[in-house]
Amino acid sequence: MTWLNNLPIRVKLLGSFSFAIALMAIATVFALRSANSAAGTTSDLYGVQFKGQMTLDEASRRS
Repeated sequence: MTWLNNLPIRVKLLGSFSFAIALMAIATVFALRSANSAAGTTSDLYGVQFKGQMTLDEASRRS
């Protein structure tokens, strides 16, 4: 631990800010992946699962 105490404050600050920025970048990547997954699931929900219901609704309107 003495080597850390012997480092200048500029190096300590630069290291800590770099670490914080890296953590934010990792969190951003996970958030974007989650958002894309949610968008894909929503697209599947409307495009596939509700398609039968929409067809039945259109058929009932015509009759």
